[in-house]
Amino acid sequence: MVLVQRANKQLRIPEERLKEYEQQGYKRVVPDDSPKFICPVCGKEYRSENALEKHIKKEHTDNSSDDTPEE
Repeated sequence: MVLVQRANKQLRIPEERLKEYEQQGYKRVVPDDSPKFICPVCGKEYRSENALEKHIKKEHTDNSSDDTPEE
């Protein structure tokens, strides 16, 4: 699948139909999916701030000092 755009309209189409859509005035768009948010602890990259926050809570929060009493 490729992303094409004409004016403000974007569509995902099969690659084999690209020429057909280009004849209709659509241009292929390269989406900017590059990661924007980098973990300051380990350097992993994420596309959203929310994903980065979840990663930090899951991977870098020290749960070993949990004060919950054991039964």
